[in-house]
Amino acid sequence: MKELPATNPRSWTFQANMHYMQGTPTNSLFNQCHHGDRLFLAWHRGFLYYFERILRSMSGDPSLMLPYWDWTNFKALPEPFRSPAESTNPLFQDGRAINDGSELSEAIVLDALRTALDQPGFDDSDIGFSSSLEGSPHGTVHTAIGGIMGSVPTAANDPIFWLHHCNIDRMWDYWLNLGNGRVNLSDPAYLDTTFSYANEEGATVTHRIRDILDSRGLGYRYDSVPNPPSSKLTLAMVTAAGATLAPVTAMHAMEEPKVAAVGANEPSAPKPLGLKTETLKVTPAPVRARVRAQAVRSIDGIPVAAAPIAPPRTLVTVNDIEFDKVPEISYGIYLNVPEGTEPSDAMVDHLVGMINFFGRDTVHPAGGHGVMAQARPSTKRFSQSFDATRVIGRLRAKGLYKDGEPARISLRPIVSKPPADPNAAEAAKRRVEVSVKEANVRYGSVKIDPNG
Repeated sequence: MKELPATNPRSWTFQANMHYMQGTPTNSLFNQCHHGDRLFLAWHRGFLYYFERILRSMSGDPSLMLPYWDWTNFKALPEPFRSPAESTNPLFQDGRAINDGSELSEAIVLDALRTALDQPGFDDSDIGFSSSLEGSPHGTVHTAIGGIMGSVPTAANDPIFWLHHCNIDRMWDYWLNLGNGRVNLSDPAYLDTTFSYANEEGATVTHRIRDILDSRGLGYRYDSVPNPPSSKLTLAMVTAAGATLAPVTAMHAMEEPKVAAVGANEPSAPKPLGLKTETLKVTPAPVRARVRAQAVRSIDGIPVAAAPIAPPRTLVTVNDIEFDKVPEISYGIYLNVPEGTEPSDAMVDHLVGMINFFGRDTVHPAGGHGVMAQARPSTKRFSQSFDATRVIGRLRAKGLYKDGEPARISLRPIVSKPPADPNAAEAAKRRVEVSVKEANVRYGSVKIDPNG
């Protein structure tokens, strides 16, 4: 594929340019990727499907399949992608931050994943499953890998891109199998959206989302995840499939606080976010209505809500985040971590979400679809909101959150675990320090709004 001319639709370069091409697109199939909208998962599923068909055709092996990188269990970059570390290895890509064997943080690949899987709605005001998963672990793994994987315009040129996205695709099926109302969108406008790809013959093929929505319909399944049913998955079906249901824990209803004090930290100047955890107190805005109690179940260790949350929801918003360069780290947002305690990977009950920088630095030329449809500059200043309703419910049940009282928000840098070799670990530490200094991340304020 790499030996074919870039104009050949089956070539490595053409396929990468379908995701994103730097500069002005020279083909109608280029700059097709969808990021930051509800088409993200569906478009990438079709992209993986036809790339795999091209691999089979080019290799002459009809049984060849794209593997997935299960970073939930194997947090280091797969060894064939980093050794031998030379140009003769077609899977090696110079410049990755974790070519040294560093391991992705559990806060990204487990805790943030649980946060995404916990969302019952697929597309729910930018804080549903799809957008949550796209932010982290999707985007945060991209930036943690670093190099060309850390930027949208170049990411698909790195061979690990395909294995990472296969695992994201697998998480989609995993989410659907959790049931409790987890279903794909049925909106005709969504289902009839069309995507175009290049197939193994180099021809252009166009499909509606409804044609490529289900992995079963595309003829594949993941070895540890059954194809999700086409209809709503009931708890009885989940149990029959062998999953274990933990006891149901009722979450307390949100009570109207006695003190209706509106609060949001408003610093006079941007606050820097470096390699130290910053903790600040924020007084929640007044609650205007009650939220009905929710039941929470745990399936295979993943906290799963039994029903969508009735409005209003409590949002935590970090305002006016700015940066000079995408860092190879992310920042976790933790709520009410006990004083004197550093937020850790084990504090999933306190994790609200991750600040994600992937794609924020991308200058989008005119052409393509989704966020690529119109020319616009990069967005190096943005605000990001997180649904903290369930986190607050769990903490309240443990007596760790009291309505009307100031809440502690901790902004913690999430850094990959360095390799065991002392020299490599020291080099990794210096690299992270340089990346954070060059990124110069800062923010304006944090707000907790129970009326979200």
